[in-house]
Amino acid sequence: MNKTKQIQWWNPFAWFGAVLRSIFAFFGMMSPPPTSGHENLQVADVKDAEKVAREAQEAIDVILADFSPAQIVHAYCTASE
Repeated sequence: MNKTKQIQWWNPFAWFGAVLRSIFAFFGMMSPPPTSGHENLQVADVKDAEKVAREAQEAIDVILADFSPAQIVHAYCTASE
């Protein structure tokens, strides 16, 4: 452990700064953390994701329609294995 980390615990200004930061964060006065940027989403990307999700849900519905309730419970219980 380096010397500055040990000194910070005994430094009253460090404690005061930590208390102020937590108070400011609680009341939303601190700036939000920097983000890495936003993805450039297009309408086509959203429509493609919707299409994939619908196809996946339709496939699940077809599979579940053929299952008995006991098979559904068994599949649910073994899904985390």
